[in-house]
Amino acid sequence: MILVLSICQLVATLALGALVLLARAYAQEKGKNLATKEDIADITHQVEEVKAEYARQRQALEHAHQQLLKQSDQTHQLSLAAIDLRLKAHQEAFAKCQDFFALAHRRPPEGTEKMNTLLQWWRENCLYLSPEAATAFREASDAAAVHRDLLDGRVGHQAVSENWQKIARAGGVIAAAVQLPSIGTELARLSGFSAEGQPGSGTNGAPSHRQTP
Repeated sequence: MILVLSICQLVATLALGALVLLARAYAQEKGKNLATKEDIADITHQVEEVKAEYARQRQALEHAHQQLLKQSDQTHQLSLAAIDLRLKAHQEAFAKCQDFFALAHRRPPEGTEKMNTLLQWWRENCLYLSPEAATAFREASDAAAVHRDLLDGRVGHQAVSENWQKIARAGGVIAAAVQLPSIGTELARLSGFSAEGQPGSGTNGAPSHRQTP
């Protein structure tokens, strides 16, 4: 009887010990699982933050891109409008250069009103002219204003000739400022092939001034 009780006690002790070990192992494993779940939750939160930040940056880049496209389109439209105004100003300047030849041989005050009108036009349109064209127009107007005085003052043929050249060259400079490539050359440029047999560049058919002082 005592032996049986001892055996039962031993079995109960072993069983209790086994239960304690199992309980410890279960607690440890549960702790690991809980820690793993917390780690996953933290990682998931960080991933979501990165996604949100990426979305914000992408939205900002898309907005900046749209603004850049809008600004570029506005600049392009202004450039096209400016081209029309500049072409018009150069054409008018070229036509007005013809007046300098007649004004160069008039004595003040004859022609003074016309000269003032030309200078007023230059002040109102010089920004639409190329720097070379604007300078040539103003030099021609100044030369025309003093040419009669140079002739009357008998300053010498060289001085008169040099002054006259300022008047004569203005039209060519203005025409060259708006010189456009030939259609064949432009098509070749756009297609990527070299243009062969193209005519030499000219001045858009602008007549040359070969008058003499």
